This record gives sequence, structure tokens and C-alpha cells, in this order.
Amino acid sequence: MQEGNAQMEALEQALDQTYASLRSGDFSKLPGLIEATETGLASVAGLADVAMIKRLQRLADRNARCLQAAAKGMRAARRRVTEVMAARAGLKTYNGQGQTHRIGPQTGTLKARF
Repeated sequence: MQEGNAQMEALEQALDQTYASLRSGDFSKLPGLIEATETGLASVAGLADVAMIKRLQRLADRNARCLQAAAKGMRAARRRVTEVMAARAGLKTYNGQGQTHRIGPQTGTLKARF
């Protein structure tokens, strides 16, 4: 029974460390934490402690929300980089007839805008 408790504590610790890594933006630790989480999840199948199961579920839900927020932030950053790269190539506008017209990039460096 103590081995089961140790496994649950290790899983709980892996979930907490995953959350901390996500919050700090230290994604380099995630591969090792994923492995630790998967190992811990394998031992959950026979767990009878309902309180522990609920606690682990809350931690997993918290991490899922944090992962979704991190993914949303990464998508926003990728969109912004794409916008900056497009602006570097020039501005695309429309004329009175609805045809596209490209205005070339201005002289100077783009980074001066930031």
C-alpha cells in the first residue's frame, strides 16, 4: 500500500512541476515530466482512494487549462511574427476598383517600430 502512495505522490509532484514549468515558460522540462506523469498514470488504474483520485483530477484539469492557455499564447505569437514578416515585405492595399496594390517597404529597419 505504501508503494501505491509513493506512486501517487510522485504523480502529484510531476503534475505540480508540470504546472510550474508551464507558468514559468520553461518548456524544456516538459518531456521528462510527461514521462513521469505517464508512469504515474499507469499506477492510477487500481487506485481506490477517491479523495486522491479527485485531487489528481483537479491537478490534471488545472494543467490542461494552463496548456490550453500556453498554446493560445504560442498561436498569437506565431500570428504576430507572420504579421511582422508580411509588413517587412510591404503593405498590401486595395485601389478604388478593388484590385490589390502593394506598397514597398519603407527605408530603415523594421525593428525601430518595436
